[in-house]
Amino acid sequence: MIVTIGGRVRVRGTATAVRRVFYTRLGGTTVAADRCEVLGPAVGPGVDEQVLAARLLPPGVLHELERRSVWQGITGVPADHCLVLEPDGHAATRRWWRRVRLVAGQRCREPDWFVAPTGRSLRDGVGPHLRLPPWATSSAVQTARDLLRELAQSTPEPLSPQRAQHTAGEFIWAGAGRLRHIDQATTRWGVPYAAPCLDDAVVEATLSVRLSERADEHTGRYWQLNDNGTLILRRLLDGDTPQTCALRLVRDHPRLTEEQADTDVATLLESLRMAHLVTP
Repeated sequence: MIVTIGGRVRVRGTATAVRRVFYTRLGGTTVAADRCEVLGPAVGPGVDEQVLAARLLPPGVLHELERRSVWQGITGVPADHCLVLEPDGHAATRRWWRRVRLVAGQRCREPDWFVAPTGRSLRDGVGPHLRLPPWATSSAVQTARDLLRELAQSTPEPLSPQRAQHTAGEFIWAGAGRLRHIDQATTRWGVPYAAPCLDDAVVEATLSVRLSERADEHTGRYWQLNDNGTLILRRLLDGDTPQTCALRLVRDHPRLTEEQADTDVATLLESLRMAHLVTP
């Protein structure tokens, strides 16, 4: 959305990051676009190798990373901020959207998380596992690691002071990123892609729902599986045996040993049994 009043221009995307805003300086003037690759050729061929390497990680690893552009000299506007262009050519960002925060009386037990990244069952894990594809070079791994350390040292502000809302925000932004890229690809062929469930009004209404009403009404718990857990459960639902699931894990993740894969499958099955979601 672009609004001009009295020579001042305000540009913003959506709170869910389905629509983004990027900007740079060209000839002393701030120029903005909804896609960083539109500005890239004008700025130059420089690619930020740190961001490029870190983008090999699963989406949603760190929300601060989503704000970085793979092009040097181009800045991404945070989804909850807008870009304000002053008449004299200067630019600044302003917050335009406040994340929904649950009020008193809406508290409930925080959910348990199942994460099995490297043959271990971890509780209280948030977000996908930090793992680059097996074909990534050692240089790419080190480059991504350096950027993540840099971002962590800057103590980024959480998406919400409430853990559940923060986690929901990370998944929303990660999903919006995938949607945006799909839309850019399909629109070229005259087939725009949309996801009404990621509209700002829908997301804001969803985040306003009490935590106790988002989960199991008896325990207040819900399940969130990482990539390995999702793969295991999908294969089990398709009729695969636990042994077949473990072999598939090893095939998809060469760094994972057969023993670790067997442990992942067994741990998930035991957790599902304890939650009375499956029977022996």
